[in-house]
Amino acid sequence: MAQQQGPMAGIQQAVPAPAPPAQAAVPPPPPPPAPMATEKEIKMNPPTPFTGIRRKLDEFLMEVDMYLAMNRTIYDTNEKKILFALSYMKDGTAGPWKHSYWRDNVGTPTAQSWDDFKTTLRASFDAPDKQGDAVTKMETETMSGKTADEYVEEFKIWAAESGVTQDRPLIEWFMKGIPTPLLDKILNLENPPSTIQGWYDTASKMDNQWRKAKAIAKRLRGEPKKGIRVGNNSQRYVPPPAYKDPNAMDWTTKIDRLNDAQRDEHMKKGLCFICHQSGHRANDHNQGSSYPGPRRQYTPQPPPSSSKAEDAYARIKAIYESLPKDEREKLASNIEDSGF
Repeated sequence: MAQQQGPMAGIQQAVPAPAPPAQAAVPPPPPPPAPMATEKEIKMNPPTPFTGIRRKLDEFLMEVDMYLAMNRTIYDTNEKKILFALSYMKDGTAGPWKHSYWRDNVGTPTAQSWDDFKTTLRASFDAPDKQGDAVTKMETETMSGKTADEYVEEFKIWAAESGVTQDRPLIEWFMKGIPTPLLDKILNLENPPSTIQGWYDTASKMDNQWRKAKAIAKRLRGEPKKGIRVGNNSQRYVPPPAYKDPNAMDWTTKIDRLNDAQRDEHMKKGLCFICHQSGHRANDHNQGSSYPGPRRQYTPQPPPSSSKAEDAYARIKAIYESLPKDEREKLASNIEDSGF
């Protein structure tokens, strides 16, 4: 058997062994995922801090809800919303309430939802008689210091809080709050409004018309609006200088005192010791009348060569021209009435 296996063994040795199979190329690992962009909070006016004043609770919750709605992708859990609201409760009675709520609720397995939190907050700070308070405001508050639009918006809020929906009591309360001149204008209309919405619209329209007419009248009189700006500058409006007659007397020239002879001449002719004109006295310059300014250089005039009639006419004309416009009209009317 050993001799028979000899040739076979040689043949097997002559056959080359098969090559091992080629290994497939291993692909490189995929790149790491790009980091997700962090959501940025949209900046807007933050809520006004709540200090525990009951009448400001609704406004506080409304401002918080608006901020959370604008940033809903960030404040996406009840806990985040509640913590955001608590961060704006610092002073007054709201501060101790926040500490108590934090100790009893935040981070516990029975943490509240956002709606439950608002219900708890209202139970602690809502007015005990919210409807009665709203009715009292409608009965007692007035439009004083406000525009009709501002008063109407406040009245609508009180009406909603009171639960009163009938037009008649709402109209009565609204009539008590608006100024008497505005009320008279509305009642004197050919068809006065018969619904509370009609009163809202009519009062706003008439008040706006009155304010426009008032602004136009001020503009025609040359009165600037308070705080008006000129272009992009921060300077306040500067009214144009008053008109100055180039032929008018110059009040800015100073002179020495009159001597005795000049004083006697002024007294005989009835001249002013300051401006040296007739028709008024020196004291008029110190009383805020139409004769302002310091002394003016006096040049003695030669004796008049005119007759007494001409001199009297000149004096009367000087007196007339020295009067303000309204006084001139009164004088002319008196002369006509008296047959002078």
